[in-house]
Amino acid sequence: MKEFIPQKLPLKIDIETKEILKKVISANRELAMLNGISKIIPNQNILINSLVLQEAKDSSAIENIITTHDEVYQGAIDINTGRIINILYLVQKELLDLPILYLSRYIIQNKSGYYQVLQGVQNSSDWNALILYMLDGVEQTAKETSLLIENIQKLMIDTKQQIKEKLPKVYSKDLIEILFSHPYTKIDFLVDGLGITRQTASKYLKELETIDIVESIQIKNSKFFVNRELFAMLRKGA
Repeated sequence: MKEFIPQKLPLKIDIETKEILKKVISANRELAMLNGISKIIPNQNILINSLVLQEAKDSSAIENIITTHDEVYQGAIDINTGRIINILYLVQKELLDLPILYLSRYIIQNKSGYYQVLQGVQNSSDWNALILYMLDGVEQTAKETSLLIENIQKLMIDTKQQIKEKLPKVYSKDLIEILFSHPYTKIDFLVDGLGITRQTASKYLKELETIDIVESIQIKNSKFFVNRELFAMLRKGA
């Protein structure tokens, strides 16, 4: 098949149609709401780290997801990779303060539509359909992410209350942030974040497991403590 090479930008066609402009307004409104809601989480690294899971491939095995993301965290997240390239432009244009909008899930869930609009560009230069598809993706994903952030905040409040009531000697603000900075926690996270010994960190996590805040899982030579409700929430998307 002959390789398809799209036109160079800017396009020499009218893309400021009434339908596109209307969709731009609604997408921009949802982005503004998302940007505002993102500030309800005090430590915004929680959102950046946790929401990376939104880019995970669907998998029935929790071990696969944890192993993959642990490698990402160990190597430090490079925001210039293809994983989140689709949101760097929004941050640069100050439509979002944080890189927390992931379109991959939308595209995967609407894959047939994605291929259809791409085919339309190739066959008949139907850029309007592609632009509308992507704007709808931004609008819907922003709306879902706003709801997800609100739910994360509620879960943080509930978790804080549970720990304060059942394990008052273990509770600290820093501990809560550690438990929500990643979908899972390791002993090293507590050692580094709380300035405690590995023995004390291990004791804390075991006590948290007794009240169902975390669930331990062994992967090869490493033990992880999964924030069960947060992990389930991120997998579901809201």
